Amino acid sequence: VRPRGLLLVHVLNIFRLPDAATVWQKCQRSRLTGGEVLIIKGVRRCGDRGAVELLVIALPKAELLHTESAALLGLSAEWLRSAAQQAGASAVEFYGGYDRQPYRPQQSVDLLMVAMK
Repeated sequence: VRPRGLLLVHVLNIFRLPDAATVWQKCQRSRLTGGEVLIIKGVRRCGDRGAVELLVIALPKAELLHTESAALLGLSAEWLRSAAQQAGASAVEFYGGYDRQPYRPQQSVDLLMVAMK
């Protein structure tokens, strides 16, 4: 970030999720080259780590075609603040959404950091 530049970081606030349980977020029917499928997406947290879970199921037979799990880092506001300040940020603010609502670790779905160098 150049001097007087602005940095926006937007991450999923995994600390809002229950520990060790998958929260299924999206379920969508779609058409791929092989035919109709059901796509299901979920997120889960284990301690300070998280993961995105993806299932793709062929229709109408309900045959599982694909599963995938991708790890998420549990980035806390404290960690982000420290990293931004070490990189030269002079002002760091946190929000729980784009409407500038306050960030609350146990309630906010999102964690947004706005930093100025």
